[in-house]
Amino acid sequence: MRIERAYCIELKKVVDIIQAQEAFFTQMPPRSRLNFLCSDPDCWQVKVKVTGVAYDRLVEDTEKYVAPHFRENPRTPHLPNCEWVELEEAIQALQKEIDAEPESEESIRIRNLKATDWVDVFDPKFDADEDVNTVRDSIAVTNVRVKTASKGERIRMIKQALRKSLTKSSFLQKVVSAYEQMDVVMRKTSVLEIVGVGKLRFSQAFKRVSWAAPQIMPRIFFGNATVRKYGNNFAITFFDKATWDGHEKRVSIYLTGERLSTYRHRVHLIELLESAEEKAHYAACYFFGNLIRAEKPGWLNAQIDHLDSLVVIVRSKQRK
Repeated sequence: MRIERAYCIELKKVVDIIQAQEAFFTQMPPRSRLNFLCSDPDCWQVKVKVTGVAYDRLVEDTEKYVAPHFRENPRTPHLPNCEWVELEEAIQALQKEIDAEPESEESIRIRNLKATDWVDVFDPKFDADEDVNTVRDSIAVTNVRVKTASKGERIRMIKQALRKSLTKSSFLQKVVSAYEQMDVVMRKTSVLEIVGVGKLRFSQAFKRVSWAAPQIMPRIFFGNATVRKYGNNFAITFFDKATWDGHEKRVSIYLTGERLSTYRHRVHLIELLESAEEKAHYAACYFFGNLIRAEKPGWLNAQIDHLDSLVVIVRSKQRK
């Protein structure tokens, strides 16, 4: 069952997993894991617990990427009228309905709601402390979650909203999470709209840095890289090279301490970069943007407008 938000006992408010991650890393070491309850008012009243997963770790030590997320705590089951239970039931009912429909962009999207932390629209220009729009937001909770309505009517309204509404995010981390959970077929058939670029299959939107070429539209580029720290600055250098004008060129991201100091999630990002610099680690990096010629001959620099459009996943060289 997908749970997109939870009530954090320590923060005394409802948060998404990115906000929980930021709250964890802004603690002074030694840090303590946070405690969560279901965000549904009825579940919250009876102290239904929710577990936060992978929000508190810096290094991926397994082959498969595990994105930060919330999950059910089996010791405290959710109430039948919990918003997340009803969302799950609505998604399951929708999936049965679309099995009888012709294959379409909508039917693929609905299937993916169950399989991944789905994102329909990535808006890299949006600058906000919270995400733009999640599945929970898209079902218009204030209108749908009417306790006086019958459960069947609420499920019907949620299904209708899910068909019509798109989930939108300004955090590349959420788009990467969806991509990492997809298989090859899903990446080739599922559509992502990038504001300012247009609609692309996920396999078209995500490209290795070696694919980059002059005068192309921005993409979500990715690749493995080394990280080096110079004072308060960091240099990320990709293993792959890009071919420009018939010549191979090195690709890097240079982050100044000044730029990092103004980023709201700087504590977590800086710790990720410092961890990636350790000998036993390397970084898998994703960024939305483009490449430009660097002043240094033979090099290209990544052009990233906002640090929400950069994802650093630290991996162990001795993964399980």
